[in-house]
Amino acid sequence: MHYLSQQQTSKFSSETPTCATLHALVELQVDCTPLAEAFRCRGETYTYERLDAAANQFAHALLTIGVHRGDRVGVCLERGPALVAALLGTLKAGACYIPLDPEYPVDRLAYMARDSRAHVILAQRDLSDRLVGTGTLVLCVEDMGLEALPTHRPDTVTHPRDLAYLIYTSGSTGRPKGVAIEHRSAAALVHWARSAFTEGELAGILASTSVCFDLSIFEIFGTLACGGRFILVRHALELATCEAQDDVRLVNTVPTAVSELVAADAIPPTVETVAMGGEQLPEALVHRLWELPHVHRILNLYGPSEDTTYSTWADLVRGRTGQPSIGTPLPGTRAYVLDGEMRQVPDGVPGELFLSGVGLARGYFDRPRETADRFVPAPFAPDAGERMYRTGDRVVQEPDGSLTFLGRVDDMVKIRGYRIEPGEVAAVLDAAPGVRQATAASVPGPTGDARLVGYVVPEAADTGQDAAAVLAYARQRLPTYMVPTDLVWLDHLPTTPNGKVDRKALPAPDWSRRPATAARHRVEPENASERLLLDVWHEVLNKKDIGVEDSFFQLGGDSIRGIRMRSLASRRGLTFPLRHIFRHQTIRQLVREGGARLADDTADVPSQPVPEATPDASSSVPFAFSLVSEGDCGRLPEGLEDCYPLSALQLGMAYHTELSGDRTPYHVVTVHQVDGPVDTAALRAALDATAARHPALRTGFDLGHFSEPLQLVWKEAEIPLAVDDLRGLGEAERRARTAAVLSEERSRPFSWTDVPLLRFRALDAGADSFDLVCAHYHGVLDGWSLHLLLDEVLQRYAVQRSGTDEGPGSVWTEPLAHRRFLELELEVQQQGDALEFWRSQLQTAVPTPLGQGLTGRRARPRGSPRCTTSLCRRAWRSACGRQRTNTGYR
Repeated sequence: MHYLSQQQTSKFSSETPTCATLHALVELQVDCTPLAEAFRCRGETYTYERLDAAANQFAHALLTIGVHRGDRVGVCLERGPALVAALLGTLKAGACYIPLDPEYPVDRLAYMARDSRAHVILAQRDLSDRLVGTGTLVLCVEDMGLEALPTHRPDTVTHPRDLAYLIYTSGSTGRPKGVAIEHRSAAALVHWARSAFTEGELAGILASTSVCFDLSIFEIFGTLACGGRFILVRHALELATCEAQDDVRLVNTVPTAVSELVAADAIPPTVETVAMGGEQLPEALVHRLWELPHVHRILNLYGPSEDTTYSTWADLVRGRTGQPSIGTPLPGTRAYVLDGEMRQVPDGVPGELFLSGVGLARGYFDRPRETADRFVPAPFAPDAGERMYRTGDRVVQEPDGSLTFLGRVDDMVKIRGYRIEPGEVAAVLDAAPGVRQATAASVPGPTGDARLVGYVVPEAADTGQDAAAVLAYARQRLPTYMVPTDLVWLDHLPTTPNGKVDRKALPAPDWSRRPATAARHRVEPENASERLLLDVWHEVLNKKDIGVEDSFFQLGGDSIRGIRMRSLASRRGLTFPLRHIFRHQTIRQLVREGGARLADDTADVPSQPVPEATPDASSSVPFAFSLVSEGDCGRLPEGLEDCYPLSALQLGMAYHTELSGDRTPYHVVTVHQVDGPVDTAALRAALDATAARHPALRTGFDLGHFSEPLQLVWKEAEIPLAVDDLRGLGEAERRARTAAVLSEERSRPFSWTDVPLLRFRALDAGADSFDLVCAHYHGVLDGWSLHLLLDEVLQRYAVQRSGTDEGPGSVWTEPLAHRRFLELELEVQQQGDALEFWRSQLQTAVPTPLGQGLTGRRARPRGSPRCTTSLCRRAWRSACGRQRTNTGYR
């Protein structure tokens, strides 16, 4: 890693903190070390030059659609290289970015987009449906044609006092509010990072914080502007399994996550510095970290979003006891400890902390009243008219000038590093069906950790207490970290003499009882693996009355407790990937589907639930997701039944389609005459039943987001059915209309991501028969399969129209066994003798070059670069075998 030259460093220092923009600081480093590594993400490396080019293309795309200086741009992307480039590109376009977490509820995403008056939202195609209700233009990054846009820097003007980003925080009024941060404030944070950390520390920063939280500004932009390198992961606990963990030098996250990493012995020996912020740092954790021989530095960082991430910092001293200090202010920041009359208090006397200086936010976006309430005049500041931020935190200033955190003066709480206003949670619970009044509070859990609990008064005394329904309502409107762990039902909420809720009088939950979020009936374990996991859950969750079909997360578990649970289970001989707890959330699912099973457990445990013996049941149930790599499996979207690679034939179809840019050669349209009139309801039912049996009818393709092209089998997918009314038309007119329908269907080939990859259209002429048009992609159905499929659909249609039961005598075709074919194909491809046989057969074959156009240049694939690269790589590997080749190619 190389820092800026002396001349550039001088420019850096002079422009910071008040005369620089965030992206300009990054561009200075790009010009200094273009080929240095900027970040790494799941095996992919980006240099500064490559990142700059990608960000410039995003900026040009935004400018092309009319984004101007000061506009707000929403960014809703999964954690990956495109996310980093989109954030930086938005700043280069002169705009302000609004991070939108794809995991947030749809209602919250819509609220943030509307509240910020976003001009446009950048999103992945598979996330665009979650943004329909925003009322904002959504641009799918896959469809923006970024690869064709210029890679040079756009000619834009941005001022240090322009907004860089909006970070939405929990709101005491029940509405989240956007903290508006200017470039100059973020640049001041970068300036501090440049002086506070060494070259070695900046060479390997773990970037694990969601971009919706301000710690990410330090991890991403602080690192880039200082010439460092970060390792981008989904969350801090991924450090335990991250393939680049040996490159991590500095971990920056909340104390709760660090505590679990220490407990699991998951902090690599390369980590020398641990920086923690976001919540109060326990003294015991500091001592445990100092016991690690490779940890040489521990930092306690403090600061609200309203003062740009960090306001004070403490470089902790080994061997010192007592509550860890939050230290002294960053350069350019001033801290005041005041009493209730806004007077400064002496050292050693508690007071409320107020902050001022260059890091101060502009305020809350479009919230003048709330801004005026929290950002008040600073009578002690050196410059007239300066403001200071009322933090709501109680602190005491020590004689040496350092600050010690004591707690809050208001209701805001922090749980696992997340800032939560109980009023916002209470507002959602209060609006839930069957609830008359509600509040929320942070209470000590059974293990002493903070838990968010909801307190609810039903609408009427005889109203059923359906806690699961209330919490389900909350999950649709609040981020996961703001959904209460449990609910307590009360006849009334206790109040103070002035009529406010008396949170001190709220009763503590009975942690020993069966949680309201658990399954209705407790299910006992059936084998040794389930019994072991149940004991671990008892210990981790400190709950006894739970069963093997209760959800880990609905019992109060979270990602932090998940790693503790996995660690304890591993020590007792039961191992499984951490990601499986998110996909298989009950003990029974973990054992049957997630591979969490003791080696000597001989109990009859099916690999996954076996369907009942019905005419629609498959004769065998393969182990879902077993044909996909662990890395890809961890990134799959929710709602899948299975996933597997493309076959060699499917790869060939995809490659030639991308090569030509023409999807019509594998787009098949057929028409079939069906006896009897059109019965839309019966036809709909027949299609639904058939789709439920055949995975191919619920399959879509993803050619570029994983390590190899994959076909995704969804649990549910409705086959499109349209009905054209041709009744009353003459013979000639009806024929013309039918021809027009067929022409229209042929002109509408499917996209790779369409699910399903077939559709039907009934042409109702009002006679004793009708024409059924079927359009499908040849990659999921060949001619033989199509006829078997149509036979089943029409048999089911006849049964539906007759109103009779299918009965045990009904015989359907075997479900399309494409997955079993793939298993055999992959097995054969791995057999050395089969490879050697075909190499010997093709040894004398003359290669056929790719076709050339009239210009003499070779044809190039016209699809997206990500799809094309993935397909070309697979095609080349298949052609060369990648093993013991004599061609000299790799």
